[in-house]
Amino acid sequence: MKKTLIAVAVLAVSGTVMAQSTVTLYGIADVIGRYSTTDLGKGAGSLAKSEIVSGGINTSRWGLKGSEDLGGGLKANFKLEEGFVMDTGAGQTKDFASAPQAFSRESWVGFSGGLGEIKLGKTWTPFDDVIGVSDGMFNAVGMSPMRVAFSSENYRDTISNTIYYATPNLSGFAAAASYSAKEGDTTRAQVEAFNVTYAAGPIAAQFAYQQESMDLSATVTANKGTYAVLGGSYDFGIAKAKANYAKVTNKPVGGGANIDGNNTKEWQIGVDVPMGTALTLSASYAKSDDDNATGANPAQKRDGFGMAGKYSLSKRTFLYGGFSVNKASQVVTASTTGDWKKNIVELGMNHKF
Repeated sequence: MKKTLIAVAVLAVSGTVMAQSTVTLYGIADVIGRYSTTDLGKGAGSLAKSEIVSGGINTSRWGLKGSEDLGGGLKANFKLEEGFVMDTGAGQTKDFASAPQAFSRESWVGFSGGLGEIKLGKTWTPFDDVIGVSDGMFNAVGMSPMRVAFSSENYRDTISNTIYYATPNLSGFAAAASYSAKEGDTTRAQVEAFNVTYAAGPIAAQFAYQQESMDLSATVTANKGTYAVLGGSYDFGIAKAKANYAKVTNKPVGGGANIDGNNTKEWQIGVDVPMGTALTLSASYAKSDDDNATGANPAQKRDGFGMAGKYSLSKRTFLYGGFSVNKASQVVTASTTGDWKKNIVELGMNHKF
């Protein structure tokens, strides 16, 4: 009888511990069939390609995440996430690493509670958190006109050596800020970023800013790039309108013969139209203009239009497809241009686990 009571007590304590600490295995498997044609401009030829590609809507990934209840509303959290290529099985490289990383997307530990959340390690920046929220075409990785045209898509997204803090949601308002250190590594950038968001009812709005400072080489002085984006959406019920405006600046600090300062202004408008419970159609137009007309980075104008559809088979699986038509105009010299045109057609499947 005594042994039975001890066993029951042990099981009860174990059950309490298990309830307070959880670990989840999760992921996304996203693969597409893509056909693309690229016209490289005057005298440069053209290219047509049929391929199986990983990550049409989302980058394929797997990860582990966990949380432990510390009491008083405080939790200890961690996340380890690796990106991979579905069509080859290869690991993903991020943060300008020279080889695939074990956890290329995220690797952090932190706390969350009534005062918000803090993360320490390799995380996405607050800028990355919001730049795609108001993009049409489901912010598709390879097909969205915004992803093709925008210079602001060249920002550093998931960065090592980061301190990240996010506020709790206060009546629809929230904010986040991060700092990423170079730690003496000349191949890395020092990055500061923040965002402010609002979402309530049919209205959503986002603003984010990111600054990157880096020593490019021994012969070129430090370079500073800034990215700013303002986005918003309104859900009319029969359709959701989306739009964003972004500005990019790239300036050498203290001069530098091999770097040209430039400014880019860009915008996107999109719409999502639900066609019943399973099917959603989306369209987007994006345009980007550089205002630097000379030097190593001549002015370029880019724009694109696309349409896509997403059909849900279940809560975890959907099919999708669409196309985008994109082009750029760039004067290199008086007799040549850097024009290009790229047309993309995709059909894919996305499964979450």
